[in-house]
Amino acid sequence: MVEGARLERVYTGNRIESSNLSLSAIKLNRFMDSTVFETAKVCFKETGLYPISFCLPFQKKLPFLEKPKAKKVSFIIPGDASTFVFTDEISYMNEYQISEFARTRKKGGWDCVRHLEIMAASSVPLFKDIQNCPRFTMVHYPKSLFQEINETWENLSPQEYDSLVKKTYQWFSENLTSNEMVNYLLKASGNEPAKNILFIDRALTKKPDCQSAMILGGLKNVFKSNCEVAYPIDCMYKDSPFPKKPHWWKTNFNIYRILSEDHRSPNETKFNQNQIIKNIKEKKYDLIVYGSVTRSLELFELVKKYYPKQQVIGINGEDDLLGGSPGLPPMSKRLKQRIRNFIRRNNYSGPQPDPAIPCLDQWRKLKNQIAPYTTLFMRELVT
Repeated sequence: MVEGARLERVYTGNRIESSNLSLSAIKLNRFMDSTVFETAKVCFKETGLYPISFCLPFQKKLPFLEKPKAKKVSFIIPGDASTFVFTDEISYMNEYQISEFARTRKKGGWDCVRHLEIMAASSVPLFKDIQNCPRFTMVHYPKSLFQEINETWENLSPQEYDSLVKKTYQWFSENLTSNEMVNYLLKASGNEPAKNILFIDRALTKKPDCQSAMILGGLKNVFKSNCEVAYPIDCMYKDSPFPKKPHWWKTNFNIYRILSEDHRSPNETKFNQNQIIKNIKEKKYDLIVYGSVTRSLELFELVKKYYPKQQVIGINGEDDLLGGSPGLPPMSKRLKQRIRNFIRRNNYSGPQPDPAIPCLDQWRKLKNQIAPYTTLFMRELVT
């Protein structure tokens, strides 16, 4: 083992350093040609929805660390706030990079940014209860491998660990970067030839949304200024100020401030809503992507009038799903609070109302409204 202090400067924020690792020497099937995409097609056949997962911008992937790690397991324990002592991105990611293994688990939903951060730092996840993850949730992760790791990690030889960490790092690189997730969206929806994209999510300008921001980052990396943003989000760009709300930066530093200024589209340089509307009517875009159908459906009536379903993608990246059926929506804190307030105001003492009923009805109504006009992708699918 080496001292952690010797590795403090390995990760330097947005800058990607070179690595001597030859990934070509590792035999691991590309997900687009095997299990992940095949599972996604089965999911669509059974539910009418494609699965989607969180993903990190490739700019946030750390160089693979071939040196011996400073510790066996990271001291970060999910759910234990006393172990989250970091005040900056670099020290947080370095802690994972100098650890052979790091603990993770289900958070708001099964999919969680922490899983990605561990893999991107060339550490290996110890995923609690991963065997209980629904079949169509976290499709883009090596869930079977995670189960094997839980059973064998304490008894691995140094050679076996080296092979394992290279495999998980490569899996992340090939499946779980924002660029790869965008390639998956294009393939699943039949839009691989697309060149000009319109991204719509007005809610993202007001409140963080990991899935939406991750996809926007990937679209920008792939299409650069040819990805038009209907409602600009300045904090996606490296030279922009830190977001005004502190929790944006504290909890989402691996999402925001990643893009170069030359990636800005015309509407991001000079906001012009009328031009966006004109472009939609004139079908200037090859594909329209809604970053969050549950939070932002601006311009949808116009879009569905001028664009066929095949050229419109809708994403639901919310956390919790209710019940046991595919495609159930999250139970929002607001809905929970409304139910509690109703009980308190009315001194209600009878059977408590099932909170899933209004939420499920709401999702069914929304899905029925938009499904005929969009290819839908959902993050937390329960079967």
